[in-house]
Amino acid sequence: MDAINYDGFLTDIYDFCPYFKGRGNMVEYYLDGLKGKHLNILELGTATGSITIPLVASGCSVDTVDYSRDMQNFARKKAENYGHHVLNKINFILNDVCCFIPAKTYDAVIIPDSLLTVLPKDKDREKVLTMCYNALKDGGLLMFDVFKPAEKIIQKQMYQEASRFRDANRNVYIVTVSHRISQCNHLHTCLYDYRKWPNIKDEGISIKITYKYLYMVEVEQLLTQIGFCNIGVKEIFDGHINLVTAYKLPKNIND
Repeated sequence: MDAINYDGFLTDIYDFCPYFKGRGNMVEYYLDGLKGKHLNILELGTATGSITIPLVASGCSVDTVDYSRDMQNFARKKAENYGHHVLNKINFILNDVCCFIPAKTYDAVIIPDSLLTVLPKDKDREKVLTMCYNALKDGGLLMFDVFKPAEKIIQKQMYQEASRFRDANRNVYIVTVSHRISQCNHLHTCLYDYRKWPNIKDEGISIKITYKYLYMVEVEQLLTQIGFCNIGVKEIFDGHINLVTAYKLPKNIND
C-alpha cells in the first residue's frame, strides 16, 4: 500500500468507507480468542485503533505497530476519549511491519484486517510471520485474519462497482472501485476513486491497493515450517474470512 495515500484522506474516511470500516467488526473474534486474559499483546497494523482500544479496555496491554503517523495519531486521539487508564496501556510504534524487530516477547501477537494479504511478496509474509514467532513467549498465541479467495470473483478478472458513504462531517462520497485480477499470480488490484457529492465531476482522490489471495493450505504449510503448532482455522463473516490461530510450542514439550 502507498504510504502517502495511507496517511491523510484515507485516515479520515477509514472508519466510514464500506470497504474498510468492517475492521471494527472483528473485535469480538479477537477478544474471544484471547479469552479475556490480561495479556501483553503485539498488534501489527494499528489503523484507527478499532481493535487496539477494545483490547486494552478489556485489560490487555498493547504495543501496536503501523507505518502511518496519521493513523496512529487518529488512534491516539480515540484512546484519549477513553481516559488515561486506556491510553497509558498502549505503546504506539511507528514502523513498517516488514522491518520491525521487537525488543521483548509477548503473550500474543495479532495481525488484523487481512494485513498479510497486502504483502504481495512471499518473502515478506514469511519474514513477518517469522518475526511473530520470535516475538512470542513459549506457548504464546498468534492470531490473524485473511479474506478467503472467492473463485467466482477471481474468474471475472476485471469488474467495477460503486458505493457511497458519509464521513465524520456528514460529507457524502461516491467511491468507484475498479478490480483487476491476475489469475496466474493470485493478485487482486483495486483502484479506489473517491468523488465528493454533488461535485463528482471535480478531480477526485485515487488509491490503489494490491491484495494477494492466500489459500489456507499454503498458510498452514508456512506456519508449520516456521515452527508454529496447533494451527486452527475458523470461517467467519458468512464464510468470507478465515480467522487463523497458531501457537509457539513451549520448550518443555520439546525436551
